[in-house]
Amino acid sequence: MRLRAAVSIADPARSGFVNRRLTIAALALALLGASYALAPYVHAGPVVCPMHGLLGLPCPSCGLTRAFCALARFDWLSAMRYHALSPILFGAVIATPLLCAYELTTGRASSRRWLYSSRLAWGFGSVLFIYHAARLCVWAYDGTLMTDYVTTSWTYALLWH
Repeated sequence: MRLRAAVSIADPARSGFVNRRLTIAALALALLGASYALAPYVHAGPVVCPMHGLLGLPCPSCGLTRAFCALARFDWLSAMRYHALSPILFGAVIATPLLCAYELTTGRASSRRWLYSSRLAWGFGSVLFIYHAARLCVWAYDGTLMTDYVTTSWTYALLWH
């Protein structure tokens, strides 16, 4: 009886809490489902990244779509080749609906402050920036930046072809 009162959606504040958790969980599950469903088609698609399309440069998340599709099919080695940080992010996406279910079951937000830590977000952003800078240097050195990115951009196609 007590649990029913805790998750009653008659209370507007509680209703917002429940709706947010359900939305977040649904989005995470949709991302996981799309990763699995799109895996056979991910290599044949067009360039949809605006940074790659316009500037001819990969964005920091370049390779995450292919990596998530590989992880959804349990291909860890390919995922690491596409983006080294993908297992961490994929793990967070898997944990999200579980955390939302826990919060909905208990009727309160998680007390784990590190989940909502700006310090953690800045730390991960810094690691992502360093990883991306290192990838750009390696790709510039071995020619991948020019052959796989610059020459496949929309701008390059419009101006030089």
